[in-house]
Amino acid sequence: MRHHPSHPLSDHHKKHILSHRLHGLVITGPTASGKSHVAFALAQHVNGMVINADAMQVYRDIPIISDAPTRVMGLKVPHRLYGFVEARQTFSAQAWRLCAIQTIKHAHQCGYMPILVGGSGLYLKALFQGLDRIPPIPNAIRCAVRLMAQTTHKDRKEDRQAWHSALARIDPLSAARIHPHDRQRLARAWEVFLATHTPLSTWQKKHDGTEKPYGRHRHNWHVVQLHPPRSVLYARCDRRVRHMLSRGALNDVRRLQAQHLDPQCPAMKALGVRPLMDVLNKRLSIDQARAIIQRDTRQYAKRQYTWQKTQGLRPSIIIRHIPLRILTIHSATWCRAILHRRLSPQHPIQL
Repeated sequence: MRHHPSHPLSDHHKKHILSHRLHGLVITGPTASGKSHVAFALAQHVNGMVINADAMQVYRDIPIISDAPTRVMGLKVPHRLYGFVEARQTFSAQAWRLCAIQTIKHAHQCGYMPILVGGSGLYLKALFQGLDRIPPIPNAIRCAVRLMAQTTHKDRKEDRQAWHSALARIDPLSAARIHPHDRQRLARAWEVFLATHTPLSTWQKKHDGTEKPYGRHRHNWHVVQLHPPRSVLYARCDRRVRHMLSRGALNDVRRLQAQHLDPQCPAMKALGVRPLMDVLNKRLSIDQARAIIQRDTRQYAKRQYTWQKTQGLRPSIIIRHIPLRILTIHSATWCRAILHRRLSPQHPIQL
């Protein structure tokens, strides 16, 4: 996104940031919690550069489906790593990590405060905790496992539970972290075991220090976690879907449909794509699709809550009860609190 130059940091802020060696901010939280709006508001006070850490917002063809920042936001504040990947590409956490490292360096060189924003826990984990050195999975094994996953999840609930129980016998740690309905993560655990004869959980313990350039300096990043009450979040999820449809989400899906993409492409798995494909193909009404997308969005938000508790970055600030509108309007006030206090994940501030 192009942008107008932001106001430079004051000398006071520059000295404070240098003295505390604050490398940047991370805004995390489940979908529809308001991460993009909070980051945008903060960036205007700290001369920030907003850097995407959402797995779907990297794709060019689905700006509405993925709820990417608007063009107006991009003109006021520099935004990076949004909408730069073709929908037919598979963009991995490793690829994002390399792009993010270069973008963070560029932000520092230009005097910007990097603000990482996104709900894709794996991306942030890759940057701060390192990646697993899992060998490439042979295509034959991957296709066989994906076919099994697709078949199993079309069948009875008992069959899905049996597939999950079988994983628990060979990789109990992974099975404990993966919900029986999470087809993609179950398939990943199975393909890794079948290809390497080693459980995925074992591979995940093998990190190389060179893979996590910011791991040693994690304390120099302030992590702000948006954690609204579930009832509030679920209402936001429903509003977000209605707003998405009113903005023209069907046009995003038409662009994908015109490319005749493989259904396994990550962009095709974005929330809302499949139900809206069914609308275009006359298999669902728009009202039926809306109800399905709202349900799926709430379920996804619930899974993100679980990820944050078990595997997410430990936050310095947890925002639970402040309405999003108040957060953005009064962002300057709590922005100063972030810059002028030593914050610790061991003793997070709760608002």
